[in-house]
Amino acid sequence: MSGRVNDISEVNPDRRLRGKVIWFDAQKGYGFIDVTGFQVDIFVHWTVSDDMPRRRAFLKHDEDVEFHVVQSDRGWQTRELTRLKS
Repeated sequence: MSGRVNDISEVNPDRRLRGKVIWFDAQKGYGFIDVTGFQVDIFVHWTVSDDMPRRRAFLKHDEDVEFHVVQSDRGWQTRELTRLKS
């Protein structure tokens, strides 16, 4: 066994995950991130970006990001999102 966690609910809340933006609607201010190895997409809202509070964040398709993940009553969401330089 590789020690890799494939169930998002088993991720340590202190662990930062890396993923790619699947899509992001700048007008609505939200989108979703794909994390390799997990079957669920992670919701992202512009307010959790490191660009906050200077301006409304805009994430691009296929952009690499790093974040913490938390479960809410609506599903999995990002917290403390950072854009990764390519």
